[in-house]
Amino acid sequence: ASIGKRPAKFNRSGAGHRVSASRATLTFWRVGRYSTAIRVGRTVVMALRIPKILPLFPLPDLVFFPHAYLPLHIFEPRYRAMVREALEGDRIIGMTLLQDGWQERYYDNTAPIHLTGCAGRITAVQSMDGGRFNITLFGLTRFAIRDQFCDRPYRQGWAEPFHDHAQPSAPLPADLKTE
Repeated sequence: ASIGKRPAKFNRSGAGHRVSASRATLTFWRVGRYSTAIRVGRTVVMALRIPKILPLFPLPDLVFFPHAYLPLHIFEPRYRAMVREALEGDRIIGMTLLQDGWQERYYDNTAPIHLTGCAGRITAVQSMDGGRFNITLFGLTRFAIRDQFCDRPYRQGWAEPFHDHAQPSAPLPADLKTE
C-alpha cells in the first residue's frame, strides 16, 4: 500500500450507539461491511461502525485479536494526539504489527507494517502527567489495510473489516479437553 494524503471521499463515521446494558455473555454480530453489533441474548447492547479510515498504531512484537483486551501506555506525542482525537470521536484505533527493518524509519511514519490488523475500541482511559495516557482497548474485528495516509502526526489507513468467523476447518480431536 502506498503512503500519501487522505482522499477527501473518506470521512470519519459516527460513534457507536449504546442501547442497553447487562452483565452477561456478549455475542458479536456483523451487521454490514463496516458495522459490528454486540448482543446479549436478543438485545443489542452496542452497535459500532468501524470507520473506513482508522488511526493506526503499529508496534513491534504485538499482535492484537478480536474479543481481547489490550492495556497500553501512550507516551509518544503523535500517539497522544491520536488518542485525544479518538476520544473525541468513535474511540476506535487500529493496531498493526511492524515488519522487520522498522527501526530505521519508525519516526517518519514510513516503517513497513503488516497489512492486517485489529480494530479496538478504547474502553478505559487514565490521563497522566505530561499528556500521557493509560488506555485499554477491546478488540472488535480484524481488518485489511488498503491504503495508508500521513496527513496527521500519526499514520492512518483505509481499512476494510474481515468478515470471518472463527470456525474450525476440521473436527477437533475427541481427546481434546476443555475447561
